[in-house]
Amino acid sequence: MKKIIAAFDSLRFSESTLAYSIMLARQLNVHLVAVFMNDITYSSYNRYKVLAESGDDAYREIEKLDEEDAKCRKASRCL
Repeated sequence: MKKIIAAFDSLRFSESTLAYSIMLARQLNVHLVAVFMNDITYSSYNRYKVLAESGDDAYREIEKLDEEDAKCRKASRCL
């Protein structure tokens, strides 16, 4: 069985990768597998920039951004 594996970033879903993968799989008549990469050390924001710009509220801001990333990761698993 021939397969194509399409890798997706769990925080930044790529519609173009999805469209290209589907088109290629249909043309080649192969099975398409989507993999959502999840690196817990990766975040959608720059921690150092948040620390520098947020002052005393930096840790609360980081917690908020981490929660948003967690929601995004969870949504990616449901696609």
